Amino acid sequence: MNRNTHKAWAVVQVERGFPAAVELFCKRRDAQAAEKRFRQRMNPDYDDCGLFGVNLAQLRRSGRVLSEST
Repeated sequence: MNRNTHKAWAVVQVERGFPAAVELFCKRRDAQAAEKRFRQRMNPDYDDCGLFGVNLAQLRRSGRVLSEST
């Protein structure tokens, strides 16, 4: 199986040490753009963000539920 099969990309934003937002993208390029936008407006002394690959097939096998919170 291709290592990119069923992969999504999560951008996690941390503001003042607390997780502030998680955004999920189908394309790595879109996730990288979102990470770049956040880094341009964040305070580098207190805030951070990261880009993580998410294996959706593995989440399904583990029984974890994917949901959208509003």
